[in-house]
Amino acid sequence: MTAQTIGVYTEDTPGERRVALVPAVVARIRGLGLDVLIERGAGSRTGIADEGYTAEGARLGSRQDLFDTATLLAGVRPPVNPFGHRFRRGQALLCLMQPLRIPLRIRDWADQGLTAIALDLLPPTFSTPRPAHAGSEDYATIVGNLLEHLVRDGALTIDLTDPLQATMVVTHDRHVLNGAVWQRILAEIAIAGLP
Repeated sequence: MTAQTIGVYTEDTPGERRVALVPAVVARIRGLGLDVLIERGAGSRTGIADEGYTAEGARLGSRQDLFDTATLLAGVRPPVNPFGHRFRRGQALLCLMQPLRIPLRIRDWADQGLTAIALDLLPPTFSTPRPAHAGSEDYATIVGNLLEHLVRDGALTIDLTDPLQATMVVTHDRHVLNGAVWQRILAEIAIAGLP
């Protein structure tokens, strides 16, 4: 079995300076059996050079490489994708996504078969500081800790009987799983008059 790849993209949300993984966490992620692919320049806003990632065994690639090949995309905020971009069915996205604020986007992701994992829904007992308020180093540590919980035998494993995953996994296998998000989607559809 080929190793699954975690892809870390450059943040494109204005003012966001953090990055999902720092070099110190790359070896830990590789130890889980995942390949690590970093978008060139992803750490530059935080002062992390690409060479810091490659020294820890990560590969560098373009944004297109990342979105085409990564099994799991990791970021701080949801990526801004070009119009018409579609995620691959079975691909996963791990970031702070505030799913109640983007219900129609969540619905679209579910329709595409994306597994959306919202770090902002991480229970407080799992992490201090909270991901939304963590600096790059702490945020990357939280991502690393979570991946240790989600990855088994070198592959992302979604187990909805696990209370942690049941809380954080917003979409999976073309379904919206979080009840509050689903109710918000229905309300937005009704307001917009969408089918």
